[in-house]
This record gives sequence, C-alpha cells and structure tokens, in this order.
Amino acid sequence: MIASPWIFGNDRTVSEIPATRTEAEAIEQTQAYLKTVSHRGFRKNEPEVSCWETFKEAKFSARYLDLYGAWQVDAWYSRVRYYWRVNDSSLEVAPDGLLFTKNETIAC
Repeated sequence: MIASPWIFGNDRTVSEIPATRTEAEAIEQTQAYLKTVSHRGFRKNEPEVSCWETFKEAKFSARYLDLYGAWQVDAWYSRVRYYWRVNDSSLEVAPDGLLFTKNETIAC
C-alpha cells in the first residue's frame, strides 16, 4: 500500500497490484505486437514498413507499474525512446504516449 497525501487533497491509500507475468513475457508480447503493426516513416509519406523491422535490433527493457497493473516496455530508435504498455492480466499491448521529444517519431 502506498499512502499519498496529494490525491484529492486528503490522505488516501492506493493498493498496489502484484505482477503475475515476468519482464521477459512483457517484452515478448511487445515484440509480437510490433510484428503486427507498421509505420510509414517519420513524415508518414514513405512506403509502409513493419514496426518489427524497425525495432528488431533494439534492446528492450521493461518495468512493472504496480499502481496500474501494467508493464512499461521501452526501446530506442533514432535517438528516441519509444514506450508501450502491456496489461499484466490480459497481455494487451498499446503504444504509451510518453514521447517527450522534438525529434520526429514513427507511429508504432
């Protein structure tokens, strides 16, 4: 349990959600997801390319977000760190919108 005095202005206790999967499973699921989606380059006007082709040489890492019950998986491509969220219980993968960069990015 984590006590947080800033939520709603009062002391609240937020329950942590224990992980049921491993870091390797979250990364594996993210890589499987990348094999199913594609992008059209930085300016979205290039020929369509598999996201897996773009990230297959990348080093992936994952950390568990116990307040959300999800894994945050990341990998670098062209000086930008890309993030994905993996739901721990369903293993559903979605892009995570944590791209704080002025560099052009791809949609994977």
